[in-house]
Amino acid sequence: DNGADRDGADGNEANENSVDEDEVVKCSGNNAYWSSFLSALDKQEESIHIKLTTLLAEISQDNIGSREEMYKF
Repeated sequence: DNGADRDGADGNEANENSVDEDEVVKCSGNNAYWSSFLSALDKQEESIHIKLTTLLAEISQDNIGSREEMYKF
C-alpha cells in the first residue's frame, strides 16, 4: 500500500464534495457585496422614478396652461 485511499486520494487533498471554509467566506462576502450593490441600484431607481414622475406632471401642467393660453387668443 502506498498510502493512497481506494478513490486515489492520498489523504492530503480535500474531498471533492467538501466545501472549503474560505470559499464559504468568499461567497458570503460576494453575496453581501452584490446585495449592497443591488440595494443602491433600487434606491437610485426609486429616486429616478420620483424625479421623472414630477417632471412629467410639470410638463403636463405646462401643456394644459399653454393650451388654455392658445384658446384665449
